[in-house]
Amino acid sequence: MSERISGSGGRNVFAELGAEVIKIENKTTKGDVTRSWRLPNEPTPEEASAYFYSVNYGKKHLFFDFQDKKIMKRHAKY
Repeated sequence: MSERISGSGGRNVFAELGAEVIKIENKTTKGDVTRSWRLPNEPTPEEASAYFYSVNYGKKHLFFDFQDKKIMKRHAKY
């Protein structure tokens, strides 16, 4: 679990090689901060920025509430 460039870039290599990559984001913080990194003329829809999609293509996305102990315990085994 990471965000910004280092995490996304490293995961891209695995996704490009055919691995199933799952990006887990924190639901309480509205996910990876790069979702809001927009160019000055880029529209601001409810969706994420073009940058976010460009570095996270080929990945599945899940949002977890990291404050929910049941969810964290259930997924800790992975």
